Amino acid sequence: FQAILRNCDLPHIPQIEIPWDDVDRWMKIIFKLPPAKAVGPCGWSNDELRCLPRSCIVDLVWILKQVAFVGFSPNLMKAKTILLSKIPTPLSMHHARPITILSCLHRLFGKFVFRCVADIWKDHFPFPISGGLPGRGVKELAYAQKRMIEDAIRSNAVLGGYSLDLIKAFNTFARYPSAIIMHRLGIPWTLLRSWLHS
Repeated sequence: FQAILRNCDLPHIPQIEIPWDDVDRWMKIIFKLPPAKAVGPCGWSNDELRCLPRSCIVDLVWILKQVAFVGFSPNLMKAKTILLSKIPTPLSMHHARPITILSCLHRLFGKFVFRCVADIWKDHFPFPISGGLPGRGVKELAYAQKRMIEDAIRSNAVLGGYSLDLIKAFNTFARYPSAIIMHRLGIPWTLLRSWLHS
C-alpha cells in the first residue's frame, strides 16, 4: 500500500499547522452551527454552544486542544439513532427514517479541523475534487459540468461519465491506511493518532 502511495499522483502537502488557539476562528464556526438541532450524546446542543460567552469558549478551546493529542473518550464517541417521521402521522416503519446524532462537541471539533485543512487543500487539489473545499461547491461543479455538456453538443462530440456513491463510505475505508493518506496530504500525525485512538 505504501509503495503504491509513493508512486501515485497524490499531492505531497507540507504539514498543516492547525491554529488551535485561534478563539475567533472557533467562535466563527460556533456561530455558524445550525440552530434547533438535537442534543448530542455529549449533553450539548448547538444552541447552547452558540450562547457561550467568549471566556467559556476560551476554556472549551483549551479542552478541545487537549483532545487533539489524546482523542475523544468512548463516551464522547457514542452516537444515538432515532427515528424521524417522514409524514405527520406515521403508520408504519416505511413512514420513518433513522437519523444518527453525534456528539455536538465532536462535530464542532471536526468542523474546525476541516475548515483549517480545507483552506490549504483548495490550493493543492485539482478543481474536480470538491467535497466542501472553499469555492468548490455543488453549484460551481454543476456549472462546469453544464459547460462541458454544451461544448460536447455544440462540437458533436461524445461525452460520457459516471456517478459513484459509496454506501456507508466512512465504514468502508480502513482507518490506518486513511491516516497514512491524510498524513501525506498534510494533516499532522499527532492529530491523526488522536483520530485513530478515538
